Amino acid sequence: MLARIVVDSAARPTNEQVDAFEEYLTYLWWNGQIHRDYVLSRFPVAAYVDVPRADSLKPRFFSAQARTGRHRVKDLFGSPPLWELLEPPTSRRARTWRSSSSLYLFTHALDVTSPVCAGDFDGVVPPYSLPIAENKRRDLQMWAESYRNHDRVWLSSGELELPAYRELADPASQLSTAGRSLCRSIEKATRKPTYYYLLRYYAHRQAEATRPCPGCGGRWHVTRPSPRAPSFAQFEFRCHRCRLVSHCGVSTEGERRAGIGNPRRRR
Repeated sequence: MLARIVVDSAARPTNEQVDAFEEYLTYLWWNGQIHRDYVLSRFPVAAYVDVPRADSLKPRFFSAQARTGRHRVKDLFGSPPLWELLEPPTSRRARTWRSSSSLYLFTHALDVTSPVCAGDFDGVVPPYSLPIAENKRRDLQMWAESYRNHDRVWLSSGELELPAYRELADPASQLSTAGRSLCRSIEKATRKPTYYYLLRYYAHRQAEATRPCPGCGGRWHVTRPSPRAPSFAQFEFRCHRCRLVSHCGVSTEGERRAGIGNPRRRR
C-alpha cells in the first residue's frame, strides 16, 4: 500500500536535515512499519513508501528509535513529518498473528515484505506487531535482507551459486542458524510454534519424499492435502521437534547436490 511521508519546509533543506529524515525512515524500516525500497524527494522533503497496512505509520506502533528520529526531524525542520495514504485501504480487516495457530519464517529474492508469515492463512505479520524487543525486529529485517541477497546470488548461477545455496538449504549454516534463533525468539514471545523454512531445489532421483529431517534425522514428510487447506499445510516436510519446514526438490540434475540439506553423518 503506497503512502507518502513529508516534511513541510519553505526553504531548501540542508544535508543534515535530509540525513535526519533518511535516518527516521531507516528506523521505520527496522521496525517493519515501511518496506525497504522507497523513493526520496529533496524539495519538498518527502518519501514515497510501501506500508504493510493502512495504519502502519500510526505513532502507537513507533519504536523508541523511530520516536527519537521523528523528534530530531521536528527539531531540525520546525515541524514533524506527516504521512498520508495515496491509495484507498481495503475494506477487509487485516488478520493478526494471534489468529494463527503457528508462524514461519520465509522470504525470497524478490520479496520486500515481512519475513514472518502466518501458518493458517495467506498473509505476512509486520515486525512492529510482534511482542518482541526492538532490537529483534531490526535483526529480523537485517536477516531478511541477508537471505534475499543470498537468494539473488544463487539465482545468478555464478561462482558463488553453490555456497549461497548451502546457506539457504543447510539448517546448520550461518544464515539458517541466525534465522532459527529469531524463530525461537518469536515463539517465546508469541507462544506460537514458529518454523524455519529451508530451501530445497536439488532432489534425489529416488526417495526424495521420504528423506529424513536434516535436523534430527526423524521422519518429517507430511501428506499434502487439498488446495483448499490452509497455506501452512502446503509444506511437504514439517518437523515439529526441530521447527523446520520445506518442500520436495524439483531438479535431479547434479544429484550430488541433493545431499545439501540432508542430515549430517555422525563420525
